[in-house]
Amino acid sequence: MEKDKIIIPTASLIHQGGKYSVFTYKDGAAHLKEIIIGSRDDSNVEVKSGLSELDELIVVGQHKLMDNTVVEKVRE
Repeated sequence: MEKDKIIIPTASLIHQGGKYSVFTYKDGAAHLKEIIIGSRDDSNVEVKSGLSELDELIVVGQHKLMDNTVVEKVRE
């Protein structure tokens, strides 16, 4: 059985040094996680590894964050 694909908004990607990362929210802070991506289009990208379905993805303001920045969750 093939596991479910994780699809995230393309706009949530951070691209630096040839690698892709995203920010996730946990315990009141933003955490930078390196990911490996698969197929993508203008609005969505498939995550091959580095992110689980349980991770809470930060999709607004992530380009202003640094790893372990204290943040407040405003919406689920």
